[in-house]
Amino acid sequence: MNDPGKGGVQGFGFTVLSGVCPHAPSARGRCESAVKSETSAGVRSWRGPGPARNICQGRCSSFFVELCYNAPAMAQSNLSAQLRPSVGPLALLTSSIGLKAMMAVTGLAMVLFLIGHLLANLLVFSGPEAINAYSKWLHDNPGLLWGARLGLLAAVTVHILAAGKLSAENMQARSTRYAKKVDAVTNYAARTMVWSGPILLLFIVYHLAHLTFGVTPGPFKHSSTDVYANVVQGFSVPLVAYFYAFANLCLGLHLFHGLWSMFQTLGINHPSYNFHLRALAVTITVFVAGGNIFIPLAVLSGAVTL
Repeated sequence: MNDPGKGGVQGFGFTVLSGVCPHAPSARGRCESAVKSETSAGVRSWRGPGPARNICQGRCSSFFVELCYNAPAMAQSNLSAQLRPSVGPLALLTSSIGLKAMMAVTGLAMVLFLIGHLLANLLVFSGPEAINAYSKWLHDNPGLLWGARLGLLAAVTVHILAAGKLSAENMQARSTRYAKKVDAVTNYAARTMVWSGPILLLFIVYHLAHLTFGVTPGPFKHSSTDVYANVVQGFSVPLVAYFYAFANLCLGLHLFHGLWSMFQTLGINHPSYNFHLRALAVTITVFVAGGNIFIPLAVLSGAVTL
């Protein structure tokens, strides 16, 4: 095993950079012990992932913690097959680290779309001319419109597939419950990811049916040119307006935890600026979810009318 201060632990064709975890030398040693044991004696000297994560307190690189935390499960299913870069980029992408990286990148793409989409929808408060002119401009540029739609579809698909595979691997790796579970920094939002995701998927399907194809309950005449009328008529149905509000509350929880997880996965994580990252996640969440809730409620209250 290499000197921890000189780069890391090597074996089975992969490298663990032990130097990325300067906060907990003893925890780093346990991870190195597990890897060394995997390459020589079948992880017989593994002493558990808990101390490594607790001592680091979330400050070390997500790549290091992921390996340390998942070492027992990965050893059982052949650690070398999961982490050996020599087998090609596909193996890296399908590892838990690669899947989380894909979720982070696709999640960032969706966040940027949500911000742009909300800014466009807020034009409804400027009257029918403004939002209808924007809609016409979009349809006059089909390359931009369909490029955004197909890009978003690809991002959502990859995000869902990666999330499903990670969830399946986590369930398989942990057959028994933790004796004591310490929630992450996002607390309740983190625990709701398992059900907020499917709800958002159903909401996306309904949202497209509602305002893109005009399939919705109530007296609603869909127009391909009058977006303002579609919004006002669609949200004049209380059930529809309240469903949008509920779905966007779920979006807020999902978005907050997703943003925080994205920062960790991409290595944007340090005690000196974690407070600002959390504030940024809260700001984006309140703006996106709050704005999307405000529009249907404004219509329902009569603040926006035909």
